[in-house]
Amino acid sequence: MPLDPATLAQLRELERSGSPGFVSELADLFIRQADEQLAIFRRCGAVRDAAGLARAAHTLKGSCGSIGALPMMELCRQLEVAARATGWAEVEPLTGQIEREFARVRGALEREKNGP
Repeated sequence: MPLDPATLAQLRELERSGSPGFVSELADLFIRQADEQLAIFRRCGAVRDAAGLARAAHTLKGSCGSIGALPMMELCRQLEVAARATGWAEVEPLTGQIEREFARVRGALEREKNGP
């Protein structure tokens, strides 16, 4: 399951308590930020910028937590650790896994934007 049901329920509650469109706005923001961070992953990986990659993975990890994308958050954590250890052999496979998981998260968020 790409999104944590408990986190989604909390976000929906915020929306019901006076923030109409909150989930949709948060989903759009997450998707934009994730696209940006994934582009940074690719650039940093190409030039072996371990510090930049670790920062981008850390940033995306936090965003994943706030939206409830827990499996993607764990992959970002693993990428952050690999980058800090300059484990380049692990970076490319993890980046691919994150991109695939992001496709699942994006699809789930698009469905959530239309209501639970």
